[in-house]
Amino acid sequence: MEQNVAIRACAGAGKTYTLAWRYMVILDDFADKSRHQIEQNWLGPKNILVITFTKKATAELNQRIYETLSTILKGEEVGSPVDLKHLNKNNSIYITWLQKQLLNPQIMTLDAFCMSILKDNPILSGIDPGIKMMDENEAKLFYKICYHQYI
Repeated sequence: MEQNVAIRACAGAGKTYTLAWRYMVILDDFADKSRHQIEQNWLGPKNILVITFTKKATAELNQRIYETLSTILKGEEVGSPVDLKHLNKNNSIYITWLQKQLLNPQIMTLDAFCMSILKDNPILSGIDPGIKMMDENEAKLFYKICYHQYI
C-alpha cells in the first residue's frame, strides 16, 4: 500500500474489481489514521487518484466503490477479498464524512485528468480556464472538418 500501482490487463480480467478493492483498502487505512486526527486533517477520496481510460470504467468503478461502502456501513456481508477492519459503525462520524466525500471522488479518465491540470493552472498552461472537452459528436465534426481541409 506504500506505492502507486498501474494495473494493465485484457478486457474482463478484473481490473475494475481489483481497483475497487484496492480503493477500499486505502479508505480503510485512512479510517484508521483519521481516528486520532481532527476533521480538517482526515484523509479521504480527495487523497486518492484513480485514472481510467474510459468513461464506462470510471462510472463502473464509482458505482462499485459507493455500493460496497454502503453495504459495509449497513453491516452486511460483502464477500471482501481483504480485511477491512476500520470501516465500520464504530467510526460513524468519519464514515458519515466519508460518504459525503465520495460524491466527488478523483476517479477520472486520462483526458479528464489532463483537462483538470490545464484548468487548475490556466496561466502556466496558457489555456482559457473556461475550456471544455468536446463531446463525441463535436469531436466527429471537428475531425471531419480537419480531414476535409487537409484533403
